[in-house]
Amino acid sequence: MRRASRAWNLVKTGDGLYKLQAVKNTSLYLTGATPGGQLTLQTATTDGSQDWELVR
Repeated sequence: MRRASRAWNLVKTGDGLYKLQAVKNTSLYLTGATPGGQLTLQTATTDGSQDWELVR
């Protein structure tokens, strides 16, 4: 049985949120610049656009 490939590393921030880091290029993070806007991959920022709350 083959193991599924991972696309993201979860990187915990100091405030309990997470950054989603690309596995294939660890210098890139999932970024949402505006609520409901397009998601992109960008290098690390500190503006909160890469901080995600994981909910069930």
